Order: sequence, then C-alpha cells, then structure tokens
Amino acid sequence: MKNLLTFLAWPALAGFSFAVALLLAPWLAEHVPSLSSYLATPLSRPGSQVEAVSYSSGIKKAAPAVVSINSLNQVERIQLRPSLFRSWVLETQNDQSNSLGSGVIISKDGYIVTSYHVFFGNDPNALTKPPQITVTFNDGQEVEGNLVQLDAKNDLALIKVERDNLPYLTLSDSR
Repeated sequence: MKNLLTFLAWPALAGFSFAVALLLAPWLAEHVPSLSSYLATPLSRPGSQVEAVSYSSGIKKAAPAVVSINSLNQVERIQLRPSLFRSWVLETQNDQSNSLGSGVIISKDGYIVTSYHVFFGNDPNALTKPPQITVTFNDGQEVEGNLVQLDAKNDLALIKVERDNLPYLTLSDSR
C-alpha cells in the first residue's frame, strides 16, 4: 500500500507544482524584471491593447486568381499475374485516373501555374495520352485547359485556358 501511495503521490505533487508555476508565471513576469525576457507575455490583459493581424485584404486580392484543376488521365497499367498453362502472363489494362489540385492565374490572358504531380502523380510513364484538364474558376465557371510546359524536377506545370481579362497575381522577385 505504501508503494502505491508513493507511486501516485509523486506524479500528483509534480503536476500540482507545475500547475502552480504556470498560474504564477504572469505575476512573476510583472514583478521580477529579469524573468520577463524568458517568459511569454499573455496576448491580452485587462487595460492593454493588442494589435490584431489580419490576412483578409491579401485573401480578398488573391482569391479570384486561385483556380481548381481537375485532371482526367487515361492510364495503362501493366500487371504480371500467374496463369494455369504458363507460369506468368503479362497483362495490360487501360484505366482512368482522376486527380484534383489547385493553381494560380499568372496572366490576364489565361496562363495558370500549378504542380506537375496534379497531372502525372508518381509515374509519368503510365499515361497513354494527354490528360483532360478542367479548370474551375472562383465564380464557378468551368473551362478546358491545355498543358503548355512541364517541369518534373521542380514539380511545376503551366497550363493555358482560352479566356481573357482574368484576375491574376504577379510573381515577385525572390530577392
């Protein structure tokens, strides 16, 4: 019984001590100047002013230029399976693969940057013909897109839609 009490008492005492330390931390930060640099100050205290950070203006500017991209791919899968008369048979199967991603319009004449993996996933050699691309705009309209350029190494793809005067985001210099 004594071992059980010791087994339960130490964690309870340690937890209680830790809770008291957490509750006293704001008071200690105010009254012990050297501790204030080590302890985080609460976001709001009675009588203090907290400056709010909002991304709403950035989101309002960027949202119209963000699109949804649906890619329907014809995929040829090769399987090796056992057979009754031969030891193994090589079998090909045509299948459809559907993937969904997002992109950003980068020019008013319809160029969109997205990710390479949206179209080709992990195996670019499995596709038998170019994917069917459907681009859905922020207002719900859907148009067909065409692949313009691919960069597998950097996971980038450039597609083009036939639509003018689109809202777009400009790419900035990373320096």
